[in-house]
Amino acid sequence: MNKMIKEEQVLLFNKKIVISTVSLVILVTVGIYVQAESLDTGESFTEVYNRDNGFYLNSPFYDISKVSKSVYVGESGTFNQVKVLPIYNMTSKGSVNFYQNTATNNLIGATLPSLSTGTIALTQGGQYTAQKAGTATVALTYMLSSDFKKELLSKYPDAWTNIAPTSYGSPDFMYAKYSNQTFYVTIKEHTVPLYRMYNPNSGEHFYTENSFERDSLVKSGWNYEGISEESPIKTVYNQAVYRVYNPNAGDHFYTENKAEVAHLVSLGWRAEGIAFYSSTSTETPIYRLYNPNATVGTHFYTQSSAERDSLVRAGWNYEGTAWYGG
Repeated sequence: MNKMIKEEQVLLFNKKIVISTVSLVILVTVGIYVQAESLDTGESFTEVYNRDNGFYLNSPFYDISKVSKSVYVGESGTFNQVKVLPIYNMTSKGSVNFYQNTATNNLIGATLPSLSTGTIALTQGGQYTAQKAGTATVALTYMLSSDFKKELLSKYPDAWTNIAPTSYGSPDFMYAKYSNQTFYVTIKEHTVPLYRMYNPNSGEHFYTENSFERDSLVKSGWNYEGISEESPIKTVYNQAVYRVYNPNAGDHFYTENKAEVAHLVSLGWRAEGIAFYSSTSTETPIYRLYNPNATVGTHFYTQSSAERDSLVRAGWNYEGTAWYGG
């Protein structure tokens, strides 16, 4: 009897071992399957591939949280804060390439040349110079080294795909499905207030960044009308706005056009140099109007379309955009 009980216990124990072993095999197999078919982001191969738009990741392949995404006109630097996340828990080896994507965010060419679209000059290595206020679209891809590709494929053969569109060029770009990512950089300008003054006796308006000039004119009886616009500080990308003075009429004139300055100087006006600077952005036009009936205060400048239209109705001539505010 005891012998039969012992045999049943051994048999039951062996069954437990078999069941446990099968469970372990299943768990290991599932673990390998998930590892082989998913990126660390949780995206499967079918989820990261979009046949219409090319390869991209909904979840980033890069950590770009520390990349500077707000710079100023004239500022230079390098987007060197990009962190490449692992592929299949393997530390990837290769190089990050930067470019400006002026067409579609998901299009990748066979080569990535240095580009300049006017907003920001950008090299493939990530060096940039901000040239114009606005928003720059910056894309980056990661080119795997040949050694890392061999290592990756030896461990995970399914990592290779041959379904990349032929427009993607060389086979290296079949790995772009892990790596194409776009971010936006806001380019701003440092600005200072441009004050507007009005002479109630002559009807002239005067514009200056100089608070001393503003205060001196107020003491002389001019009316301070507030800030006309935000005026950008000087960079190599900003156009200068020149000021000329008519000593006979006591009138001032403002223009970006050197030919206009030279013409007025030939008529006896005095060139007073650079008054301020125009913005690199065209978002805030400053309108120029002319009063054909006046001899002083003949020109008026405003960013207000309401002021512009009101003066046109009163008989002033609209002369277009004089410069751009910040």
